[in-house]
Amino acid sequence: MNEKKIVIKLLAAYFLVIFIITSFIVVLDYLSFGLINNQSTKESFILYYLRFIGFSVMPLLTLLCLNFLIYIFPLYKYLKLVNREIKPESKILDLAKKRINNLSIFILIQNFTAYLLGFFIIVYKFDYLNKLNFFSIIFYMIFTLTGSLIYTFIQSSINNYILYPVKEHFQIYYLNESI
Repeated sequence: MNEKKIVIKLLAAYFLVIFIITSFIVVLDYLSFGLINNQSTKESFILYYLRFIGFSVMPLLTLLCLNFLIYIFPLYKYLKLVNREIKPESKILDLAKKRINNLSIFILIQNFTAYLLGFFIIVYKFDYLNKLNFFSIIFYMIFTLTGSLIYTFIQSSINNYILYPVKEHFQIYYLNESI
């Protein structure tokens, strides 16, 4: 169990799921409003995408990834000690187990908060309060928050696959086991 590979895989999976899905949503958003308003061109799409991803998504995604790294650091620390054949203190062991068991909950809270914040940024940035009716905004918010739940499921499934050897090591076979 190489601790660096596991952390890099977890971080890459976390980043890529959010980045790919958010990119897809940005494309759909642009196409839907661009086609409705007859304002979509290839050049304007590229500028819109790069500007939105660069200034709205990447700063928030960077913060999310840093927070994610901080969260999984006790697991990294534990695995590093185990790989060096040093017996970790029970405190480090317990914290690493808790972080593994609560990783899905952490991702759910972080995704929900980030997508809710992203929703408000989009509504403000594009002046949707004046452009859309109340029900469209509520629908868009429900769509966004429901999506965050689905993305959490995807991320948790990928994490379970990545963490399988670690869970075997801890003998964790079910959710919240061995806390």
